[in-house]
Amino acid sequence: MVLSALNVLTPVLFVIALGYAAGRRKEFNADQVTGINELALDFALPASLFVGMVGIPRAQLVQGASLCWWVVAALVGMYIVSFLVARGLRLSSAAAALFALGAAFPGPRSSGPPCLTDGLARAGARDRLGHDRRESPPGAGKHGGARGGAAHPAANA
Repeated sequence: MVLSALNVLTPVLFVIALGYAAGRRKEFNADQVTGINELALDFALPASLFVGMVGIPRAQLVQGASLCWWVVAALVGMYIVSFLVARGLRLSSAAAALFALGAAFPGPRSSGPPCLTDGLARAGARDRLGHDRRESPPGAGKHGGARGGAAHPAANA
């Protein structure tokens, strides 16, 4: 089992180490890094996952099916309990749903907001907000705070 995990992880860790070394040596500019990231995440990773999943014997997949159902049941149960607790705290349905998603599925907290903002921007939310999401809000300094770069206007006084 450990050997099987090492066979899967060794190439991934090797590529991460190569990327870290290339970044430290400034081998790629920002545009090249963006292209490499898109290639890796949009093409190479899905292909690698597909090849890995196709290589799993059917008997091994069926053997893990009961565990999969228990995990799904636990996550859905945690969502329902969290939603009901949030509604008991008099949160709106939308706020309770977000609360429950954060409680039941904590992994997407780091990936969910970027996907959500990208989806909203594509749906025209960027225009409704009155500015492009890549630009700083009016009055923001270089570091995103008030004009002096501090987080609060009173800090500049």
